[in-house]
Amino acid sequence: MPDSRDALRTNAPRIRLADAPPDGDAVLICLTRGSGRLPRRIRDRIRDAGGRVPKWLPVAALAGRWVPISDDDDRTVALLSAPLGDDALALGARLTGLLTPERDHICLNLSDSDDDGQRRLRAFVSGLVLGSASHPINESVPGVTLVLSEPDQAAVVDELILAESTLLARTLAATPSNIKTPAWLAEQAKSLGALGLSVTVHDAKDLREQGFGGVLAVGAGSERPPNVTVIRHSRPGARRITLVGKGITFDSGGLSLKPPAGMTTMKTDMSGAAAVIATMAATARMALDVDVTGILANAENMPDGAAMRPGDVITHFGGRTSEVRNTDAEGRLVLADCIAFAATQRPDCIVDIATLTGAATVGLGRQYAALYSTDSATAESLRVQGIDSEKVWRMPLVDAYEQAIHSDIADAANSATDPAFQGGSITAALFLRPFAADVPWQHLDIAGVGRRESGTPGRPKGPTGYGARLLTQWLKHLAAQPS
Repeated sequence: MPDSRDALRTNAPRIRLADAPPDGDAVLICLTRGSGRLPRRIRDRIRDAGGRVPKWLPVAALAGRWVPISDDDDRTVALLSAPLGDDALALGARLTGLLTPERDHICLNLSDSDDDGQRRLRAFVSGLVLGSASHPINESVPGVTLVLSEPDQAAVVDELILAESTLLARTLAATPSNIKTPAWLAEQAKSLGALGLSVTVHDAKDLREQGFGGVLAVGAGSERPPNVTVIRHSRPGARRITLVGKGITFDSGGLSLKPPAGMTTMKTDMSGAAAVIATMAATARMALDVDVTGILANAENMPDGAAMRPGDVITHFGGRTSEVRNTDAEGRLVLADCIAFAATQRPDCIVDIATLTGAATVGLGRQYAALYSTDSATAESLRVQGIDSEKVWRMPLVDAYEQAIHSDIADAANSATDPAFQGGSITAALFLRPFAADVPWQHLDIAGVGRRESGTPGRPKGPTGYGARLLTQWLKHLAAQPS
């Protein structure tokens, strides 16, 4: 199966699954559920190699100690035996920090594996991948060999892809905006051709011809022109899903300028597009039997003489119009075009994902994404797929709040200015809803969960990569259902 790291660069370790340790230096990790006593097969292997069976080493050994137990001409093995506890992801992330060019393999043995053990094993493996954030992006992270039984190997194959997709989304979102232009983001998507996906980039000329007024208006103030990038995973006859990601590569607020402190994290305002790119890569690697289109709405929101102004009226793809009341409510303008475009393709469902409103953070904090839906069955399916990892909470589409975005000069206004109305995440969703027409639609507002203000092993400060795992798991679930 092609590897997304061959298409898009991350510093994830290359993980090999095996049933026996490789030659050369290694860290042999025995993860146990009980007292930490080594399984007999491992004790025998150590003795056969001329080594001394050590006493159990506690988790504290994971702080970086290198404890040799066999020192012959061919290999040096360090053994760390640790209980696979509740935070197995953090344990895996800490172990990644032990990797060096001289110690470039971890040989993992999991004893007493049951259903709960397999769940923790998957979390541990995810931590091995996500812990590579401790290595600089320009540093080659050593490979990892996981020595597992065949059932355990089968349990982690998809987990590796899910973790790598999250790391990819994080890496894209963390890239500085002087590098990450709309054209750069499109180029990253084009790299997915190596995975068998088809990619089409609609440049500014194409957007003018097709009537993508929202994307063009948002990008008008930047020297870096906008684009709409379409990624296709074609499976004729399968369920047809379209994912739409907000790709604002930097958001200054435009003429409704943000304060300086509000701009410092705005390189991550394309986290929705990052999640879509990573999901498309994972879908291809898993060869899921779902027909998926990913649409990226890529633009940079900057102020200059050509920038959109409060009071402007924008004509979107399909003809619906918007009054601009706040140029810092730009994400919904680019999403509107792409949702309307997606609706003309008549998919079974449209899902958009965006760091859209601070109001979503006020309402739900940083643990749940806000989900708005016109199809309850799909909303519940997304909720269930996120229970163990990327959680969602369904929010109401309150029809009465449409009054807040009423416009006298357009079909709707892009921001609510009436102080009688709050619920900014709800009014943003109401603004977007008509663009989906009668196609079932899901809207994920990930402003609260898209960034982390402090970090722990495997969960570093900064962009979280939220959405890549959730959407991939949901697509995998759909692929397993009868058509």
